[in-house]
Amino acid sequence: MRIFALVLMLLFGCVSQGQYDSLSEKCENEKNDLRASLDTERGKADGLTGKLSECADERDAAESELSSQQEQMQKFAQDSTALGKAREKAKQIQDYELALEYYLNAFGPGKVPNTAKMNLISSQVGSLNDTVLAANWNNVQNCQGITGCDSTKSAFVQRIEDRKQELASEIVELVKDDE
Repeated sequence: MRIFALVLMLLFGCVSQGQYDSLSEKCENEKNDLRASLDTERGKADGLTGKLSECADERDAAESELSSQQEQMQKFAQDSTALGKAREKAKQIQDYELALEYYLNAFGPGKVPNTAKMNLISSQVGSLNDTVLAANWNNVQNCQGITGCDSTKSAFVQRIEDRKQELASEIVELVKDDE
């Protein structure tokens, strides 16, 4: 500090000890005030840094939860797709069962086929889009002999049963693949 006083004396002339002490005290007070302000600002910055860290942690947790929810939604979408396919297959089984019911109503024991029953079977077979079943049905309709008709009718019924079993197996596979 004395060097400072010497510099002041050289620049401005003589400075009394009282003036120097007053100036020195004022500088010291300002320095202490600035140090206190700096400490306050550092405290605020530390508090904000803590809050920022908390926000980052909360954001990371939210992103993790969002990711988990998205994975779960994707699984639900896959489940929904598999369920839709299984429903389609179950509907096809019902359609084959209906064709068999119509057939048994026309050709079952004690039944006499007529044009209305034959048309009903034809319509149901046509709705199935099964070329093998349609060919079998055409063979049944065009059948002339008693012995040949039994095997033709049996092939028609067997095709329905086979397709129902195939569709049921496909449903099982859908469910197994979804697990």
